[in-house]
Amino acid sequence: MRLLTAVAMAAALAVPAQAWTTTGSISCGGAGGLPCTDFLNAMSTARQQGMETARGITTVNLFAQYAFGFVTAYNLSVPGMRDIIAGIRASGATDTAMLITLERWCEDNITEDFDNALFNSVNTFSPTALRGPTE
Repeated sequence: MRLLTAVAMAAALAVPAQAWTTTGSISCGGAGGLPCTDFLNAMSTARQQGMETARGITTVNLFAQYAFGFVTAYNLSVPGMRDIIAGIRASGATDTAMLITLERWCEDNITEDFDNALFNSVNTFSPTALRGPTE
């Protein structure tokens, strides 16, 4: 069994990971490619269920987890950036506050997708971001 697992892992690692599609675009998985309307519908449903309840959290979880993955990648990729959402974290309602910021952007840009909401909301988060020395 160990040999089979080792062979499977070696085969998987031998193939380079590709993020590019055949048309040259970067492929996007998860909530990023979903339209803002899907996110807005999820937020509306979560409010009806109670944003801080298990049902409400579950309803927006796909978007929240994707957004936190984006934040992690952003923090790692921008020189000197320690935490783009440090100001939101200080409020004590990180998930909700971040999602509400994204919701506002989507309401104003209804035809866009969730990735664009994240990329464009960086400007909103930036003034209160935690920065460190660039290396």
